[in-house]
Amino acid sequence: MGRLAYAARLGIAALGAFVALIALVNLVGPHLEGPWAVPLGVGLAIALPALCFLAYRLFGSRPAMPRPPRTPGPLASTAYRARRAFRVAEFEDEGPAYFVELEDGSVLFLVGQYLEEHEPKGEARPRRFPCSEFTVHRDPDEGYVVEVTCGGSVLEPEVVAPPFGADERDEVPGDGEVLRERYDALKTERLSV
Repeated sequence: MGRLAYAARLGIAALGAFVALIALVNLVGPHLEGPWAVPLGVGLAIALPALCFLAYRLFGSRPAMPRPPRTPGPLASTAYRARRAFRVAEFEDEGPAYFVELEDGSVLFLVGQYLEEHEPKGEARPRRFPCSEFTVHRDPDEGYVVEVTCGGSVLEPEVVAPPFGADERDEVPGDGEVLRERYDALKTERLSV
């Protein structure tokens, strides 16, 4: 609300309180004699601030604005175009992992529970990832994936390779890492485990 609109609302509140006070005095004034004088005077003294407060709340106060949800700054978004992909079975609860061959021949490795929402769940939810065009949106400070936006056509994984073993933990690429190794070599290596 602008300053002018706020000033107008305050003016209306003041005018409303003044009119209500005049009406109250005209209503109560003739009865300020006799046994009712003290209770009516006390009532008038209490009513004046109450009327001012009520008028201010109705006409003069700024409306409570809901706070916008706290959001991080702009997301770091990277768009990809893919040719094919293979899946690595989930190890414990780390989420699915994919080796995705990109158009330039490099291979993108993605792993995490965020990919589970793109996995098929019977007929109710078909596969959405991997796909020929997608964008990965990450928190710029923490690096975790906020969302994967899928586009293009769905790419059915060529194979599902065995999960990474506990002894391979140091060799597993990081989520979002782009590898320069050839896709076919990576697939052959994973299938031979």
